[in-house]
Amino acid sequence: AQQPNVNLYRTGSAIGQPFGLKALGLFQSEAEIASSPIPIGIVVRPGDIKYMDIGGPNGVPDGIIDGNDATAIGNTSIPEWTMGLSTGLKYKGFDLNLIFQGVTGFTQYLSGNRYHAFQNNGLVTEIALDRWTPQNPGASYTRLSSDNNQNNYRFSSFWQRDGSFIKLRVAELGYTFSDRTLERLKLKESRFFVNATNLFTLDRIEEGDAEALYGYPQIRALSVGLRLSL
Repeated sequence: AQQPNVNLYRTGSAIGQPFGLKALGLFQSEAEIASSPIPIGIVVRPGDIKYMDIGGPNGVPDGIIDGNDATAIGNTSIPEWTMGLSTGLKYKGFDLNLIFQGVTGFTQYLSGNRYHAFQNNGLVTEIALDRWTPQNPGASYTRLSSDNNQNNYRFSSFWQRDGSFIKLRVAELGYTFSDRTLERLKLKESRFFVNATNLFTLDRIEEGDAEALYGYPQIRALSVGLRLSL
């Protein structure tokens, strides 16, 4: 049978396009909950996520939140654009080489017990510091609950983040000694350098490294060297 909800059509979407609920923020009061569509059979409280009622089986809003309200949200996990920039500067005996990398057009999703507080082994991380309370209505995180919250942990735009970033992959500063100095030291060539990798990142994800949100973060390394040629 043909899918009656046009929001769930995959035709024309990118391969791997995520489909989920659109989050409208957090409920602030019981009165707001009473006047809004919510999932059937789930107790929703202030501080829980409010979702957009997009459509029922007949393609129009039906006053409840379920799988028919899913639609395309965010981008895929594969960047649309990857860019690089390499610079080489020289002044007298000094040289500076920088290599930048940037990616954009992809979405990271916060999931698992690292971001969903008190799930599985009961951990909670610093992401929950800005949790919703009546005294913190503008929070960026939901209210805390010890159970597996069936409303808040649905696949939705609330947990999506723009994964774009710019990184300074490599930076090397060197100094090549002058011919006069080399003659005194009886050397043919001599260069001192300091090399660093992954010095800094510019991104929009406060919860971790946009490139390696799960698994091991990128290693930052610093090395110092001296090349001599006798």
